[in-house]
Amino acid sequence: KRQSSPWVRGKPKMFKNSTPMSPEQWIDQGFDITPCRQKKAYTKEWQKKKLTAKDFKPNDNIGLKLKGITDFDIDNPIAQKFIKKYLKSCGAIFGRKHNPESHYLFKESSE
Repeated sequence: KRQSSPWVRGKPKMFKNSTPMSPEQWIDQGFDITPCRQKKAYTKEWQKKKLTAKDFKPNDNIGLKLKGITDFDIDNPIAQKFIKKYLKSCGAIFGRKHNPESHYLFKESSE
């Protein structure tokens, strides 16, 4: 069953060891995604379409559609030492195996 929202009140949602890896897993977490090759979306008018896991080919990358979401991508090892102090109230944290807490997601306020 698909979750209604990837956002958790209070604490950030930590994917850590269970970071979504497949299109199905990202969609199940409530995210809108698009297939990419070399960091570029290739589906015509991808911004207007609600894509499914069936739209992905085996070697595609997964692009998060960030409408209403801000992604702080923290690759700098010096910044990573203190970034948690400043980015405490984000909605979700994830990354890759070599850098598991490198993306901090924030949902825009509806106010």
